[in-house]
Amino acid sequence: MSEVDWKQRWLKVPDPGALRPWLRSAFTRNMGFKALSVIFAFATWAWVQGEQVVEQKARVEIDWNIPDHLALVGEVPMSLSLTVSGSQVFVRNVRSADLRVRVDLDDAAVGIQQVQFQDRVIHNLPQNVRVVGMSPTLTEFELDEKVSKRVKLSPLTIGEPASGYRLVDVSVDPASVVLEGPAAVVMSIKELATSVVDVSDLRATTEEEIVPGRLPQGIERVDDLPLLLRVDIEPVSSSRVFDSVPVIVHSKGWNTDIETVTVVFDGPISALKKLTPEDATVVVTVDEGATLEPRVARRGQGVAHFRVLYPYEDRITVSGVQPETIPVRPLQE
Repeated sequence: MSEVDWKQRWLKVPDPGALRPWLRSAFTRNMGFKALSVIFAFATWAWVQGEQVVEQKARVEIDWNIPDHLALVGEVPMSLSLTVSGSQVFVRNVRSADLRVRVDLDDAAVGIQQVQFQDRVIHNLPQNVRVVGMSPTLTEFELDEKVSKRVKLSPLTIGEPASGYRLVDVSVDPASVVLEGPAAVVMSIKELATSVVDVSDLRATTEEEIVPGRLPQGIERVDDLPLLLRVDIEPVSSSRVFDSVPVIVHSKGWNTDIETVTVVFDGPISALKKLTPEDATVVVTVDEGATLEPRVARRGQGVAHFRVLYPYEDRITVSGVQPETIPVRPLQE
């Protein structure tokens, strides 16, 4: 056979029609033996998995049962870190298990307590799994009598009102809350700060609902009333006009025909609101020894002068009086 004939024979593409029956026979021949081989391989894999010992980390939740008349001082752990060992097929179930440890303190008293976790039952731990490690194994904490107390709220603000306005007052309604917790902590609380309220650029009085600030560890708020914070804002200066301020002549031997004048007061609104027309008086004075002839009194100057008397002079000023002068004359004998 020549080299050309040899290559044509071995490089010839097989007939697809002849190949199909051979492939079908390869897959269907000895089906029972092949199925048995698969079952044997799966059983071998399962046996290896079951016999292989592994370790697994897990988290255990702690259920604390504390009597109603006692309270924790400080913190206690709320979970444990657990290391378990066992066959891989069983250890795998630890991941989905709801592992829990119950700590019952019904018989505990006020003072320092110690709890050992190593000898406690771990609920829902899968069978054939053993504990080889735990952290923490011991915890120490303090219990105190549970008491309640009403505590004043101290509102906190940041920022400054808009230019030309000032912060008059900040108040909370209700002004106090009831706190509950360990006696040593509760009784040491004199007042409780609120959440911070920003008053930046305010131009008017505003109200908003707030909450108490962060409570100390172990302290709870008993009442659930909403807290309403009121921020009083007013202009730095405003005016009030009294048009019937009485005039009296203080100097003996002098008189005036002007009975009332109009006075304009400037100052903070909170102070101006307290001022009434009855609070103000214009007093005219003529210097002693002045010649007995008609004169014109001006505010704060001259032989004849007058002054406006009123309360809150440290906060309120007089910006105008009408008329600006008050004529006075000597009394005729």
